Amino acid sequence: MRPRTAAEDHLDRQLSDPSYAAAYERASRRIAMFDDVVRSLDARREELGMTKAELARRADMPSAVIRRLFSQQHKNPTLTSLVAIADALELKICVVSGQSMARLSISTEASTSAPSRTYGTRRRTA
Repeated sequence: MRPRTAAEDHLDRQLSDPSYAAAYERASRRIAMFDDVVRSLDARREELGMTKAELARRADMPSAVIRRLFSQQHKNPTLTSLVAIADALELKICVVSGQSMARLSISTEASTSAPSRTYGTRRRTA
């Protein structure tokens, strides 16, 4: 058994405070949900055999944005960006209820309305 680090000891002391423990759990849940969404998008991209550059073109986004989303540990894209990427991957992002809280879900169901082709401040022209 490896010895515990000072950071692990510090975290244990912090988690003994109920308000800190609740905030830590909430942040952990949010990070896990976000990571699930990003992993789902990347899995779909790979399933379609699409490169990150091709996804960027289809989503009308800079390729650097796509590369960062799938490669950096600390990422924080806007919902607009996630929706644009999902649309380019023929996916739909939905909010669904589960375990007494709303969660994001990614589905391959066809959208019931025509998807918008305006993302952020950039507009696609004919």
